[in-house]
This record gives sequence, C-alpha cells and structure tokens, in this order.
Amino acid sequence: MLSRISPARLQAFLPGTALALLVALLSLWLVVTWIPASAGLTPLHLSLIAGCILAHSLPASWQSHCAAGLGWSRQTLLRLGIALYGLQVSWSDLAALGPATLRDSILVVFSTIGLAAWAGPRLLGLNRRESLLIGVGNGICGAAAIMAASDTLRARQQETQAAVAGVMLFGTLSMLLYPYLASLLHLSLHGTARALGGTIQEVAQVLVAARQFDVDALPAAIGSKMFRVILLTPVILLLNRQTPVSDADGVRAQSRPAAVPWFILAFIAVITVHPLLQLSANCRANLIRADQLMLTMAMFALGMQMQIPALIKGSRRTLGLGAILWGWLTLCAALIATS
Repeated sequence: MLSRISPARLQAFLPGTALALLVALLSLWLVVTWIPASAGLTPLHLSLIAGCILAHSLPASWQSHCAAGLGWSRQTLLRLGIALYGLQVSWSDLAALGPATLRDSILVVFSTIGLAAWAGPRLLGLNRRESLLIGVGNGICGAAAIMAASDTLRARQQETQAAVAGVMLFGTLSMLLYPYLASLLHLSLHGTARALGGTIQEVAQVLVAARQFDVDALPAAIGSKMFRVILLTPVILLLNRQTPVSDADGVRAQSRPAAVPWFILAFIAVITVHPLLQLSANCRANLIRADQLMLTMAMFALGMQMQIPALIKGSRRTLGLGAILWGWLTLCAALIATS
C-alpha cells in the first residue's frame, strides 16, 4: 500500500493530472464568461476538442510524461464523476412528472439502443460494442453514458471517441432544430418540453433547447431528461449481464458476466441518499461543480487519446448509424410533442 502512495508515484501522476485540471478549468471559464449559451457548447465538448488538438501537437516526450495522470483522470475521475452525477436527480422530482413521461423515456431509451444494436452490425458492418455505445449515448445522456457503457462493454478507445463525436454532432443538430420546428408548428409548451427532454442527447443541450423555445419549458424538459438519465443504471446492468469478461480485442476470457461496476451502484446510492442529507443549496451547487470538473478532466484525457486519421477512417459508418438514430429520435420527438 505504501508503495502506491510513494512520492515517486505521486510525481508520475502530477503532470498529466495538472494538465487535465488546467484545461478543464479553462473550459469551464470559457463556457461561463465567453461562449454564449445559445451555442450549446459545454465544458465537456471544449475539453474533448482541446485534448484532440494537444494530442496532435504536444511532443511525444511530453505526452509520455503526462500518461499516468491522464490515465487516472480518464478512469478514476470519470467513475467518480458519473457517481456524483446522481446529485442532479431525485426520485421525488421524477415521480412528479407522472407515468406518461416514464413510459415515453423507457420506450425511447430501449428502442434507440435496440435499433442501434440491430442497424449497426446488419446495415453498416459496425461491431456490437460500437453499435451499443452509439445507441446508449443517443438514447440516454450523451458522452457521460458512453463513457459509463464503454467500461462495461470493454470498448476500445477509438470506438468510445467516435461515439462521443457522433453524439456531439447530432445532439447539437437536435438542439438547434427542434425548438425552431416546435415554434413553427405551434406545438404545445408541455408536449414540446417533454419531447426535448425525452429525445435530445446531452443535458446541457436540453437546457439550451428548452430556453430557446420557452423558459417555462425548462422544468418539464429537464425532468424528462432526468428520467432517461436514471435509466442509465438498468441499461448498464443489462449490458453487464450480456457482456462476458474479455480482453481489449473482444476475445472471450470467461463465460460469466463481469461484476457490476461500483460507480453505477454509487450513482444509485447518491440519488437515494442526497435528498435525505438535506444539503444546503450552496453545498449541493459546489458538489455539482466538482462533479462537472471531474467529468471535464476525464473528457480531456479521452481527447488526448484521439487519433484523428483513424477516427476519420471509421467515421462514415459511425456517422451513418448516428444519422439513423437521429431520424428515429426526431420521429419520437414528434410523437411525444403531439400526444
């Protein structure tokens, strides 16, 4: 144990962790002070882009020096960030939205993942892991869901990166298009709010889209989105049962399913416990900021592993599946908004 916390080991982790922290803080600052909310860019997006740029501009010796800290950010901080994401969800808020919203969320999430699992391999020749990653990201909550699922599916970094890039693209398209169409067609406030929260990929994108349509649509839109976020847990558990222990290339090592990821259990625990603790508004806000910082650092570390030539090479099929799922989610949004 002592060797794990030795000064030499801490020194190895320091450069990469400090770099991830610096970029994450800069991304958070830019979003708050410079980038307009209407752009729909989140600190996660900015840090991913920054990581991608630095991965192709920093000398190899520098990247090697930062490898340990970036690996820690990409793995440990990511899992902690997903667990603390439960601070933004409460059982009582979800119950207040009623059974119709829960029904719509379940149908959207599982139909989107099911469509991805079918269309990816059969129509586009993608492997099962990448198809499921894209389905989970589009169906639940974007990059955070992809990173959570990648651990269970034992996905390759390139597959995870491609899935995140596709979700960013099509989520932004939905964010810009859906509010405009809803206003053009004079759709109802409540129906549109449920449609926005029930189909757009990222939480931040739902926020922007709801504000663009009508600020009064925010509570129902965010509530609908949180229903989908909570479904991350059963989806990961189902994927976990269907995914045998295997190596990075997908070669089966054992026939039993992998252990339930600890951060998914922690995610459920945080959702359950935090309302009972009666945290002050300031304390809860600070914890959510810390959570966002962890996820932003993890996203930068993920971007630092991006290989653009390989990503472009495989992007046609990835974007093709993303386009199919975007069309499906758009149809779902129309059905929810008019129901």
